[in-house]
Amino acid sequence: MPQTRPETEQLIKSLTAYKNKRVAVISHVRPDADCIGSQVGLCRWLKAKGVEALAFNDDTLPPNVTWIGEYFPIRQTSLSQMATCDAIVFVDGNHPSRFGLAGEFAEKSGKPLFMVDHHPSPASHLFKACVSVVSASSTSELIYEIYERDDLQHLDRESAEALYAGMVTDTGSFRFDSVTAATHEAVARMIHKTGLRTEPIHRKVYDGKTINQLHLMARVLDTVETHHGNRIASLRVPAAVLRETKTSYHDLEGFVNYALAIRGVMAAVIFSEMDNKIKLSLRSNSDDIDVNIWAREFNGGGHAKAAGGFHEGPLDKAVHEVLAVGARQLHHR
Repeated sequence: MPQTRPETEQLIKSLTAYKNKRVAVISHVRPDADCIGSQVGLCRWLKAKGVEALAFNDDTLPPNVTWIGEYFPIRQTSLSQMATCDAIVFVDGNHPSRFGLAGEFAEKSGKPLFMVDHHPSPASHLFKACVSVVSASSTSELIYEIYERDDLQHLDRESAEALYAGMVTDTGSFRFDSVTAATHEAVARMIHKTGLRTEPIHRKVYDGKTINQLHLMARVLDTVETHHGNRIASLRVPAAVLRETKTSYHDLEGFVNYALAIRGVMAAVIFSEMDNKIKLSLRSNSDDIDVNIWAREFNGGGHAKAAGGFHEGPLDKAVHEVLAVGARQLHHR
């Protein structure tokens, strides 16, 4: 059985009080599978409890998770529609700044705010009730716990598929340190309860690449370099590469892990030109390099072994300054 968390019990009590009322559930910008899986999972639970849920995101869904949106509609953020809601729930993010227009509206709305998330340094003071568990494998696992603690009869096949997609992607296919026995037990119970089949979900999330995406991968992998005694690796994605391969930022998902897989490399960064800034995606496979601390120096954050941030650019300057910060962590080992 999952750990009994008083904050989970309190959140269930708080949200079920909105029966026959309307609740907005918002997810962070540049959505991924855990973001959308947890959002859809929570909305389907709210619906089962008699709460009218509306799901919002500022951005369009990346191609590998659009199928999750078929299980519950994700609306483009509409402030007029959000204004009709009685409360707002943040999922897979713990500060309004991660939620774009939806987060900005929510913070100023005066409405009761709630949150479910697994990232560090939450803005807890903003929320009437929240479940914030940094050690959790994913936000989707925390949403599963809501089903488990309330009534597992509300968990159906579609909800389980959405939550599994979030778990499998945010754990690197269950290989990260955040994976615990409770994570595997949650998956086992979803399989037993709903008949969940995992292989089709892997295909939807990881397969189905286009020829353009493979051309993009070839161009990006050709930029790989190692630094500081081959302990940090980098990849570069100039905006021209995305244009020439007719691909998008979403198509870069997972590329940084190829650099991290180089023998002897402890951390990797992919630098992507996007919207006149440089988007940083950082990964670590070492307890000696905390990329959350690293990313916080560049308007970002995340987890100890997976984080993101931004640099004002240009690209060469971003590479130089970001790698210099990583080198400081190496020297402090």
